[in-house]
Amino acid sequence: MFSSKRFQRFFRWEVFVLPLLLCFPSGAFAQEAALEADASSYTDTFIISAYYSPCPGQNHYVTGSYEGDIRLNGNGTNGADGTPVYPGMIAAPSKYPFGTKLSVPGIGVVAVHDRGGAIVSAGQRGHAHDRLDVWMGSCDEGLTTALNWGVRTVEGVVVYGLAPSLQESTYLEAFSATEAVVKNVILSPKLFTEDLWQGSAGEDVGRLQQILKNLGHYSKDITQTYDDATAMAVFEFQKSRSILDSLEDWGAGHFGVNTRKALDLAVAQFEEEQGKVAETKKEEAVALLLKYNDLPQEKSYFLHNLSVGSRGDEVRALQEELARLGYLRITPSDYGYYGDVTEHAVFKLQQKWRLVGTLTSPGAGIFGAKTREMMNSILENRLEAMTGVALNRHDRDNKKIIVAAPSSTFSRELGFGDRGDDVQALQSLLKRLGFFQGAFVTPFFGEQTQAAVSSFQLSNGLIVALDDPNAGKVETRTLDLLNHLVQR
Repeated sequence: MFSSKRFQRFFRWEVFVLPLLLCFPSGAFAQEAALEADASSYTDTFIISAYYSPCPGQNHYVTGSYEGDIRLNGNGTNGADGTPVYPGMIAAPSKYPFGTKLSVPGIGVVAVHDRGGAIVSAGQRGHAHDRLDVWMGSCDEGLTTALNWGVRTVEGVVVYGLAPSLQESTYLEAFSATEAVVKNVILSPKLFTEDLWQGSAGEDVGRLQQILKNLGHYSKDITQTYDDATAMAVFEFQKSRSILDSLEDWGAGHFGVNTRKALDLAVAQFEEEQGKVAETKKEEAVALLLKYNDLPQEKSYFLHNLSVGSRGDEVRALQEELARLGYLRITPSDYGYYGDVTEHAVFKLQQKWRLVGTLTSPGAGIFGAKTREMMNSILENRLEAMTGVALNRHDRDNKKIIVAAPSSTFSRELGFGDRGDDVQALQSLLKRLGFFQGAFVTPFFGEQTQAAVSSFQLSNGLIVALDDPNAGKVETRTLDLLNHLVQR
């Protein structure tokens, strides 16, 4: 199991201090305010973590098992001085005698009744302040509250000494309710709406592993199981985002709300960076189009509706495109006039695009708004594909491409909507060849994979146009060429 002497969590909620204070009972603050005038008391800053008492049969354990949580937290029945545990009970370094009273913002007036190996004074284990540990409860509820508290640097802690007449007063219930609002409403992570725990399994765990792999924190296979390697990857991510500092921090390796929110930001930043890289490469590739005269150079689109009787350069451009797509067979010397032959070619194209059914359908044979939009989409896709091909050729010419082959050949034909490890291997290969522009490689054959396959096919003469029936599909010939690249 992924473990340490004590997991200590990572939430730092300074921005939520005011909302928390507003939710707590005023009586507790009245007592604290009155006590601040005590001449023997002093104010200090502490690093405060949380712990709880595990129960058999919990829904979750931070280490993945009851035994693991027992090792980290103890069985939690009594403090070191024999006092039965209760919410708000404090473990402190030995410099604070048992019975020492403290007023802790966010918790209340509490007393020291416990010790702990990780509960050390300032200067030890790299801590800038004395360390305290607060018992938050038992079973799932105690675990949730402890994770919500995490580990915090808390200023303004009033230390009263033994103060036997001072009554303890905690308000953890108000704390828990407020933290629930923070967790479910204020933070509201987007990519993952629920915590993931050690030992859990499923698509969400696989998605987390893939994202962590893309971000450079996870190097193992995508197993969809939250194992030790996944927990360590989560910890490495937490450390990189300054959520926590060490394996001994409570929540290290646990994919909780603060880590989920940080992952939202990390993925957004990663995608933005990848987008900038892709845009830069696209600009370079557009410039490279001029170097390869055999590649289409379309840079303008159709702006007007056309029909029988229309004349001019835009009609000529439409006829050239219809001829390229295989729908028009008239000599170029006759280009420039939209006659019956051009009308029929537009109709056949509309039928293929399912814009019309028969010659009597509204708009049949007319190059109107919908047909023009579809044609412009083809031009855009072709330009994108050709820029990719131009960049790929340039890299080949300069011998910059090194193909790291998948571990095995492709064994089946693939197309839009397919899923599997072979789809992920296909994306990886196409990415290395310069065709796949997606930010992440995934097991899903979507539009980006389809566009990458089409570009690969065009570059290698497997298709002549994007409207080819096999465009974007890994059919027999494409499969053979991919496997040839893998095996060489």
